[in-house]
Amino acid sequence: MAEDQEFTLPPLEERPLVTFALFAYNQEKYIREAVEGAFAQTYEPLEIILSDDCSTDSTFLIMQQMADEYEGPHTVRVVRNAFNMGVLKHVFERGRDVQGSIIVMAAGDDISFPHRTERLVGALLRNPNADAVYSSLHLIDKHGQVIDSNVVRPHSSSLPPLYLKPEPPNEKIIQGCSAAYRKYLFQISLPPGNPHLSEDVLFSFIININHRDIIFLEIALLHYRSHEEAISNRPLANQKSSIEEEELNMLNTVKRIESRINFFKLLSNKKEERINHKLICSELRRCTLIKSWNELSTAQRFSRLLCEIIFHKGRLAKWQTARLLGKFPHYQPKAFFAKFQTDRYRQTPPNKNFI
Repeated sequence: MAEDQEFTLPPLEERPLVTFALFAYNQEKYIREAVEGAFAQTYEPLEIILSDDCSTDSTFLIMQQMADEYEGPHTVRVVRNAFNMGVLKHVFERGRDVQGSIIVMAAGDDISFPHRTERLVGALLRNPNADAVYSSLHLIDKHGQVIDSNVVRPHSSSLPPLYLKPEPPNEKIIQGCSAAYRKYLFQISLPPGNPHLSEDVLFSFIININHRDIIFLEIALLHYRSHEEAISNRPLANQKSSIEEEELNMLNTVKRIESRINFFKLLSNKKEERINHKLICSELRRCTLIKSWNELSTAQRFSRLLCEIIFHKGRLAKWQTARLLGKFPHYQPKAFFAKFQTDRYRQTPPNKNFI
């Protein structure tokens, strides 16, 4: 649901304790501004967690120094992981350890506005059936200059499916960089290994399958930075790749999709009626074909292409046609057109080169 109304918070003694959790990794260039944004939050009572995922630069030292010098009203705690956990496990490790009943998420290269926590918490208090809230944002570059205003998901051309029926509308899929969550969501057990998920997609699935609400605030509450060293929101111009890299990325994407589907199936538990099994079967069929393509002979590839056109409405026909001949990764005719495709599709208009 979308909401743009302000909510008057209850008196201080009746408010819930909230945690503002700032997650950082190798962000020494930007961490000072991020921490200043955390310290400037107007909501009380507030616990601030500055959490470092075993950075190899001075990120942790800067956070520690700023926490030592802080004299404001909030409780501040600085934590450093003994080893690099990766984003999802880092988020869950801290989420289970906080004191607040609501957790406001922040990244070490973004800048939260002072009233951000107030607005997010107010929305959740106003809507007891909602378990998450997120807002729009202002997109900035590495120098802090605003590139675009009041946007949502500036680096995503499409949203990942949750494999539910009906598939939730876009506003019920969380934008993690601007989100806040109820603490119970962090108590679920993650599977062994890496489930290849971000916490916003995972929580979107859990909330939707349980018929709970997600709130979208149509107001920008932070500056979201896009830069070359970012984990997920790098400028497109800096993501040029070779044929080999593109094909390896394709295989990695397939593995992530399979992992995500298997984890969602585990989480669905007794809610099988909500799962879109038809879409899952289609996705797994596509993954299996892509992974096995290099092992097929030319005759088998032509046969699979024909079957795709006749029985599956040609969903993978274009992908198969571009890889009819040759071995991984230099398939033909894909390799023949690679330079043309790179030159043509890597060009983007000014100020619109972010995905």
